[in-house]
Amino acid sequence: MEPRRCDVLVIGGGIIGSLILRELSRYALDLLLVEAANDLSTGATACNGGVVHSGYDPEPEKLKARLNVRGNALYPSLAEELGVRFLHCGSMIVVFEESDLSMLDEYFRRGRTNGVPDLELITDRDRILRMEPHLNPEVRAALWAPSAGAVNPMEVTLAAVENAVHNGAEVWLASPVTKLQLQSDGNLIAQTLRGPVLARRVVNAAGLYADDVAALAGEPEFRIRPRKGGQYITDKRVGHLVRSFVYMAPSKLSKGRSAGPTTEGNLILGTSSVYVEDRGDRATTVEGETFVMEGVRRLLPEFPSDCIIRRCAGLRPTIEGEDFWIAPSVHHPSLIHAAGIQSPGVAAAPAIAEEVTRLLGETGLPLKANPRFDPGRLRPPHFAELSDKERDVLIRDDPSFGRIVCRCEQVSEAEVRETLRGPLAVPTLDAVKRRCRAGMGRCQGAFCRPRVARIITETCGLPLEEVTLRGGRSQVFHRRGEHETPQG
Repeated sequence: MEPRRCDVLVIGGGIIGSLILRELSRYALDLLLVEAANDLSTGATACNGGVVHSGYDPEPEKLKARLNVRGNALYPSLAEELGVRFLHCGSMIVVFEESDLSMLDEYFRRGRTNGVPDLELITDRDRILRMEPHLNPEVRAALWAPSAGAVNPMEVTLAAVENAVHNGAEVWLASPVTKLQLQSDGNLIAQTLRGPVLARRVVNAAGLYADDVAALAGEPEFRIRPRKGGQYITDKRVGHLVRSFVYMAPSKLSKGRSAGPTTEGNLILGTSSVYVEDRGDRATTVEGETFVMEGVRRLLPEFPSDCIIRRCAGLRPTIEGEDFWIAPSVHHPSLIHAAGIQSPGVAAAPAIAEEVTRLLGETGLPLKANPRFDPGRLRPPHFAELSDKERDVLIRDDPSFGRIVCRCEQVSEAEVRETLRGPLAVPTLDAVKRRCRAGMGRCQGAFCRPRVARIITETCGLPLEEVTLRGGRSQVFHRRGEHETPQG
């Protein structure tokens, strides 16, 4: 089989691989991204708090310190270009014990060294409570980082790849890489389930499986140690309880138990932290939830017990040394690793893309400007965010905007159909949810799932029993006699 030839092959369709692909699309290069799963943003990116950290946490000598601060600075313009939401909300660490004040001093000094802008130590309790009125009034002091913010990592991932495709890149889903071979001319051949790829350069952005990809080229240079963290999404009715990301004192393994806003109006609570061996272990635990909730209730005494609508666990792809591993392979200079990207990976992602591009240039890859590069992406209309006047205009042009499919998130039939017609369309219920939020609300799809499934059958021509939750054997419906019966 004749291989697909390209200049750069990016392995991994999470937020790191997607922003690398988009950054490379600025140049006149033939680009291909391959993802093992049947959709983008299904690994570490899928269960991520979305915090655009300011950069006070990384130790100054680490690569992640520089890339965190740089990435944070890039987000406002990146979000505007890609048409994604960026919530510039700030973050604060709060302490309740005098013994923890020295820790705030240390993070303040570290943040100043790292170049975090406008970092401030606040010891005025009244001022802290004016900033966060629902915070525990026993608070003693806070480290305030106004440059922090929030994004939806799945939204950023999908938008970045969509923009890269608009600029000439190609994407293969359900295409794991099974073999890498160095050619005599320095190029690499990657074997995938969709066929061979002959690439001048390869970027390993495979997240939890980056060490497996690295091992295809020779003796592994690092080992991924998955570290699981549970996170909890609340109903929007409690979204007012915090205005910024509020953290308790951090530990060695976690930035601390926290509560913070999402770009959609929910709160996200987190996070526990425990090493696991199974890279597919996404189960939440009673112990993890208890640990997180004890911290949240210390932060927010008014926090109700009946507002959690979603429990999820994600795996951080950590490596020894707790830093990012962004470097050429010692075996093949044509292979660049972007591995060990744990927190602050989302914040650093745009800067990681710049760093990988720089390294590719240093290998001799010509980086000639793409004359057709368009940085902008037109954000599709979201019915829930529009005024009544704007809604009327859409409904007049397309009556399906007036048929609400997801009541919790106010997602219209038109939005679901456009999701299934887009350049990165995947006909599964979870893929639709990632793209337009149908099923993300309080009822978690109990109302809209059958309706979304019907739209998938009508738009994509699939029998109802072939509609799946996430592909593979995750069927939601089966036939019983002449009737199609939902199973979950």
